[in-house]
Amino acid sequence: MRNLKHDLKASRPVLGVFMAIPSPQLVEVVALEGFDFVIIDEEHGSSPSSGATESLVLSAYASSIYPIVRVPCASRWAILRPLDLGAKGVQVPLVCTREDAQAVVGFAKYPPLGTRGAAFSTRMGRYGLDTGPQALQRANEESLVIVHVENRQGMDNLDEILRVPGIDVVFIGPTDLSVSLGHPGETDHPVVKEAIETILGKTMGANLQAGIYVTGPGDAARRHEQGFTYLATGIAGLVMKGCRWMLGR
Repeated sequence: MRNLKHDLKASRPVLGVFMAIPSPQLVEVVALEGFDFVIIDEEHGSSPSSGATESLVLSAYASSIYPIVRVPCASRWAILRPLDLGAKGVQVPLVCTREDAQAVVGFAKYPPLGTRGAAFSTRMGRYGLDTGPQALQRANEESLVIVHVENRQGMDNLDEILRVPGIDVVFIGPTDLSVSLGHPGETDHPVVKEAIETILGKTMGANLQAGIYVTGPGDAARRHEQGFTYLATGIAGLVMKGCRWMLGR
């Protein structure tokens, strides 16, 4: 499995897929096609259940693609559960304040970095094969923490959010950002574009990686040229584009 965190620390671009359709077979397909990671989507996905998430994590392991889970909220249980199931990272929507960011990192990391509850009997501890401080340290080093900054409040508090240790990637949701800024769906509106550039510049200035949703190869190339390294598209869009291609549309 590709070490996504290592690549991001080296500012190498990575491309993944939001897996909103809970299909282990689709995880295999995107892995075979060469994507770097999948984001198992518990926020907007079709089946945000523990069983569905675990089946997709297992498929990712079998396919050697890096599994991240977008949780529905920044609660202790929502963040703990996918990490215990074996997710390599969590992606948390609507991080609006420094306190939100501190909670995310705290729930995702074991002491002394955070307050994550330890259970070596889970997949994280290889069902008891890995125990003790070394297992916790390894998990702290390997776990990837991605926070969404996608509304006006998050932008207003961005400087404080960026000062929270333990964040790896700041992800921009262009659609939510456009809604918050009063231009719903107009992700290329000058106001929205300026906001994206501001978030990107501040994130890069804090030596963190910036991520964003992309709609195609041209968009991904443009965002990479801007400085984004964590790029993600959606499985539904990929399937629909394949359908249109087959139907000659």
